[in-house]
Amino acid sequence: MATLDQFEIERKAGYFTDNETKRLSFLSHEEGNHSQNIKKWCKLASSSYEKMINDMRTYLESETAITSINSLPVELQSCINYAINNEENFSAKEFFNQAKFLKENCESNEHNPQNIINSALSECADTSIAIWRTGYFVNKRFDEKKVFKYLTFLLAGFENKDVITKINFNKFIDRPFVLNVQCITEIDTCKTRRIETSNEETSTNQSEHNCDCDELKEKHTNCNCDESTTDPCDCKCDDECIDQDPCCAIKIEPHVAELFVVKDKLSCYKPGEISFIQNVMKGETRVRKHRHLQREESYSETEEENNNYTERNTQIDERSSLSSQIEKSRDTDLSIDAGASYSSRAGGKKTYKNLSASLDVSYNQSKKDAQKIAKDQSKTVITNAIEQIQKNLRTLNSNRQINEIEEKNKHTFDGTDFDDNENGIYHFVNLEKEAQVYSYGMRQMIELYAPDPSARLKSLLAKDFGLEKPKKPCIKIIKDEKGTNERFDIEPKDYLKYVKCFGFTDLKKLGKSEQIINVKASQNLGDPEGKWEGSGMILRDDLTVNIPEGYEATEMFISSSDISYNEFLYASITISVQGGSCYYIKKQKATGTSDSRTAHLLPNLEGSQQINFQTLQVTSYSFTISFRCKLKSDKIDEWRLDVYNRIMDKYNKELEDYNKAFEEFQRTKQNKLNQNSFMLSETIKEQLKHSALEYITCQFFDSKNGMRNKVKPCGLPQMDIRKTEAFAKKVRFFEQAFEWKFMSYMLYPYFWANKCSWEDKLSEEAQNGLFQKFLQAGYARISLAIRPGYESLVNHFLSTGDIWGGSGVPPLSGPNFLPIHEEIKESKDNFNADRDGHLIWDSNFTFSSTSTPPNRPLNRNEILVKGDGKDDYYTLDNVIGSPTYGQLIFDSYKVVKDINREIIIDCIVYRIIDIIEENGEVMIVLNRNLEHKDPTLCPDDFDNRYKDKNILWSTGAKFEGAPWKFIEPTSLTWLKEEDCLPFYSVNCKENC
Repeated sequence: MATLDQFEIERKAGYFTDNETKRLSFLSHEEGNHSQNIKKWCKLASSSYEKMINDMRTYLESETAITSINSLPVELQSCINYAINNEENFSAKEFFNQAKFLKENCESNEHNPQNIINSALSECADTSIAIWRTGYFVNKRFDEKKVFKYLTFLLAGFENKDVITKINFNKFIDRPFVLNVQCITEIDTCKTRRIETSNEETSTNQSEHNCDCDELKEKHTNCNCDESTTDPCDCKCDDECIDQDPCCAIKIEPHVAELFVVKDKLSCYKPGEISFIQNVMKGETRVRKHRHLQREESYSETEEENNNYTERNTQIDERSSLSSQIEKSRDTDLSIDAGASYSSRAGGKKTYKNLSASLDVSYNQSKKDAQKIAKDQSKTVITNAIEQIQKNLRTLNSNRQINEIEEKNKHTFDGTDFDDNENGIYHFVNLEKEAQVYSYGMRQMIELYAPDPSARLKSLLAKDFGLEKPKKPCIKIIKDEKGTNERFDIEPKDYLKYVKCFGFTDLKKLGKSEQIINVKASQNLGDPEGKWEGSGMILRDDLTVNIPEGYEATEMFISSSDISYNEFLYASITISVQGGSCYYIKKQKATGTSDSRTAHLLPNLEGSQQINFQTLQVTSYSFTISFRCKLKSDKIDEWRLDVYNRIMDKYNKELEDYNKAFEEFQRTKQNKLNQNSFMLSETIKEQLKHSALEYITCQFFDSKNGMRNKVKPCGLPQMDIRKTEAFAKKVRFFEQAFEWKFMSYMLYPYFWANKCSWEDKLSEEAQNGLFQKFLQAGYARISLAIRPGYESLVNHFLSTGDIWGGSGVPPLSGPNFLPIHEEIKESKDNFNADRDGHLIWDSNFTFSSTSTPPNRPLNRNEILVKGDGKDDYYTLDNVIGSPTYGQLIFDSYKVVKDINREIIIDCIVYRIIDIIEENGEVMIVLNRNLEHKDPTLCPDDFDNRYKDKNILWSTGAKFEGAPWKFIEPTSLTWLKEEDCLPFYSVNCKENC
């Protein structure tokens, strides 16, 4: 039972009810009284499966786990060691005598026998469940489950020794051991690992890229714009990853029947229905052309903008004293340059024409006035210039890649030389096959059914593709706060995410949503004579403000100011830009009033704007005019549209690449599905064999087969010898116990499969008709024959789950041993029985004079059986006591067994139609004349190959019933040029 325990674990207990399980088995853990290890593992299982597994492995490597006799408490080692070494001759009395500590009466809880046993039981149970879940064996030779059973027996004896000694020990420990911690045994490992892997990938992406790429991409693919999840008619298959069902077949009952095998062979190709008719008129030429074009183009454009603008501030200071000095200075400079040039040269006459003109004008003016009076006055003019540069540069990059593939096929019908109108008739080609039923004798058989037989193959082929179809971006459209305007759910604040996560490295970055543009103004007006009389107003209009491109000014205000004015009067400044005004007023302090500033909204100004000043009673001023500029909504929408187009272009490119890769994969896959008919037939049998093994063995090839993919120090594949040795026994048993080459099957239509797969099944295509039927099949019926001599071993396995009759050692001889040369022969479709002696077409043999015609030689379909000294293949000794005792008589029973059987002579198969005795010789009559080994060879080589030659022979299966022919359609077409399709196979005898 140890051989397949990992496959069939608790197979019988799986069918128990809860009450039967408690009554007829050992439960590993008490319900509601779990150890600290179990509590910790259950908690870890709900959060991280991998952490639970790692903690279990750490526990198994610790001294606490029960992995050997020495791991047990010292008080228990003697009695448990006795039980392990004396299972067959177990004595309960001696067992309890070994547990001497039971006789002692300890008051301390630490040394209380019952507490010691319970503690060891708990550790054994924890060890078992940790080994079962991790598959990690610290000591493979130690069976902690048996120790658990011994300890349970010991604990029962501690409580009631008189009763326990009367119990049959072997029956007591033969009960199954059941792990009953549901929080660990019922873990959905597939789902748990999938979630943990997803979390790890998300964590890795965030740490590596420093942006929520998954969150951003999911935002644009999760709204299911084109998919309806509420459609009641949307038929989808359930692709949820689920655990394997541990339940096996309730009962597999072999039956005895005659093994019939249907074999077919190619007979010939025949024209079928008309597929197409091409009419060509006399003198007409008709051409068919096919063109395939594939083109790829990529285009990119980059635009940058730089602007230059200059800001100037002018400050004037005037000072007056008792004396005044005024100086005026003005310079004027005018310069004009003009030029023209023309030249020409034409023909061979060396004709030249030349015209040139030039004009230079220069004008300078200088004037200087100086005046001195008793009153001194000075005036200082200071000009501050601030130059800001914003460059406008537009770069256009065009990268165009054209990959053009053009395939032209030309098919011409030329009727210019025809004497009359013609037509070409195309026919489908049908395959005619000849089939025959053969009998291989009585066998023990197993019959089973397999659902969707091609599903596994198609899934494995699909994994070769490996690419996942890109999801179509689904970008939401949201409304503004007023609910009037709509926009894409794409935010400028995610600019870096779009660059990093989508790879939009050339994406233009929008400016800040709001900017403050400052314009400084300062001037010292002084107090010219008579200036403050009257209105005292001075108008200034030489300042401008440049609103950045893409922005609009919405508000104007004064952020800082310093104003001087006449102390006896109030002063004010008015600033306006296209109707927007910002007042700054400062009155006399004596009146008790204070400074006043007001801000005004602007009508969304853009570009360069003139700033108008108006001052009243101001002697000097210095202030900053600020403009609040906001990014224009149409610029944001333009940026959003650009991002949207980029996302869609990226998706379309990925989808195009995916479709191209998928088309290439489909072509490669189709090539795999259009192989040689023999290879496709073998593929069908392999898939059905896989399903049959799953059903019979109740195992799913999940166990380790002994090969490790990466082994230190070089990381090369290497076998684990112990595991290989154990697994090889299973491979040998299941490969040899059944005659897989005789497996018969029947494929049933698509509608026996899940309804959601019908559409895919009907779309499957293959050139081979049988293989296409396999791809579309919904169910398969499989009939298997048990190899003669293996009947008892197979029945033992079906009953107990043990191979080799429970001995665990494969036989190396006898009826249960298949030599490797026989296995190789069967793999080459040779199931023939080699017969003793030889066959000969004896040219000296003649029939008796009573035959018709008399004294004739052998016909070419007759051949003699010769032995080594005696011809006893179809004779036997007479029965002892009869008058003719000691003589050989012709055995009709042996003859009947070989009549209508295959006979193989020089690698050619014939049928035995009769076996007769003539002139003391045994002669086999064949269904046809002895023929060439290669019928295409000439001349006739009969004399060299058969006449007076000793030939080894063998026999095969018996013919059952008459042969028949059937038609199998193909995808081939044939243009009828003659009356008949060329015959298959080609026979060259007619040319001799």
